[in-house]
Amino acid sequence: MVFVGVLFAGLGIGGGVGLAGDLRYSTRMSGTPGLLTIDECITTGTGKQRHTDCHGVFRSDDHQVTDQFAAIGESYKKGAVLPVQRDARGRCHLVGVAPTAGRLAGICACVVALVGGLASLCGAFATVMPRLGGRIGAALWSPKAGRMLSRLLQACGVGFAVFGVTGVIGWLAMP
Repeated sequence: MVFVGVLFAGLGIGGGVGLAGDLRYSTRMSGTPGLLTIDECITTGTGKQRHTDCHGVFRSDDHQVTDQFAAIGESYKKGAVLPVQRDARGRCHLVGVAPTAGRLAGICACVVALVGGLASLCGAFATVMPRLGGRIGAALWSPKAGRMLSRLLQACGVGFAVFGVTGVIGWLAMP
């Protein structure tokens, strides 16, 4: 029970932080906006270590930055032109509805995993130390806290569904 709680809480926190960090690029709040024209895609590694990086020419929207060796970590057809945000390391991140909605759906799923992990930890703690666990449980699971948690999980479920469907539709419409 403790292992499951730590696992879910860790996945919820780690996944949420990672997705929230990339969200700033897909919403154009960080980086340099521009267009990436794909020149070539290279697949490296084997088995589970296999991944594809595409390289091309990045031109900023203000025509002040040009990078002949910009890269994006996905596979596209040669000649595809993508709206991206370029970070300080020269990596490009897709912008628009699909990547933003996908990340928001992932964040909603991470919140649910975090709450599930914390609930599992509370259950394990209450089982091992019933007297002290009962007091902690009474404080944490008061009717007001229970209603707030229920509403949070409902909002995350609706957000996951809405953002997930939006992300899939947007992904299907991408080049």
